[in-house]
Amino acid sequence: MSTNNFKATPLARKMAAAKNIDLSTLTGTGPHGRILVKDLDNVSTSIPTNANTGTSNNIQPALTKSVAIDAPLSWDSVPMNGIRKATVKAMVKSKTENAAFTGMKNIDISSTYNMRAMLKDSCEANGIKLTYLAFIIKAAAKILKEMPNVNVRADVENNAILQLHNVNIGVAVDTPKGLMVPVIKGADQLTMFEIAVQISDLASKAREGKLAMSEMKDATFTVSNFGAVGLDYATPIINSPESAILGVGTMTKTPIFVKDEIKSGWIMPFSMTCDHRIIDGGDAGRFLMKLENYLKNPALLLM
Repeated sequence: MSTNNFKATPLARKMAAAKNIDLSTLTGTGPHGRILVKDLDNVSTSIPTNANTGTSNNIQPALTKSVAIDAPLSWDSVPMNGIRKATVKAMVKSKTENAAFTGMKNIDISSTYNMRAMLKDSCEANGIKLTYLAFIIKAAAKILKEMPNVNVRADVENNAILQLHNVNIGVAVDTPKGLMVPVIKGADQLTMFEIAVQISDLASKAREGKLAMSEMKDATFTVSNFGAVGLDYATPIINSPESAILGVGTMTKTPIFVKDEIKSGWIMPFSMTCDHRIIDGGDAGRFLMKLENYLKNPALLLM
């Protein structure tokens, strides 16, 4: 569309051509009727069409939605259920009372992977769901007996450290109502297969809201499998009055070195948070090294 033969500023002509505006349809407001840039402002842009097809030669600009950018904040108020209230109280207590630190370690669990694959079908035939968590909890229970200085609570009032005789392991379970932590009592006295049964039973009860209060008390150590929701590492919060928690990340198949050869293997990341007031960093490191030994030699968990 021509923009010639009409009085217009050079910039107005350029903009008219870019916007496909016919200058003959405009009345200029400049001196002697000259068309100015401002005269183009209120003109709708026309889109040329293909004479043969009747279709647009240009893509029509996307329509924009009007948004009230200055609207005040709005929200829905959702009352906290009992589980959430308890979680708030426990987490605040833990974060304000504990001197927490987290140690992390990747562990080659290829041997555990192979043993589970070997035992899985026979376990299922006997109604047992054998998960990696059963191996991990059994290993943790054995280590806590070997390292009583990790199976502890702080008695601040009496300036004492309580070394607990019981090994009761809490298992964090993600439920529709929030996080719940049922407890496997006497885990050190159970076989790995008995632990597997308890994991399934307690997790089902937790998700169905059928846990008794007695099934959620007296844990001495907690295991949290956040790998089930896609996390590799985290800084899990200690479930007071306990003094340590073991986080389990997502298992990944990856190339690893085995006797100077590269082979595929299964790596699982672990994050262990401890109360540094009564558990030293060296003890956390030794715990994770013992865990590595058990998961690399899972036959030891059957003894």
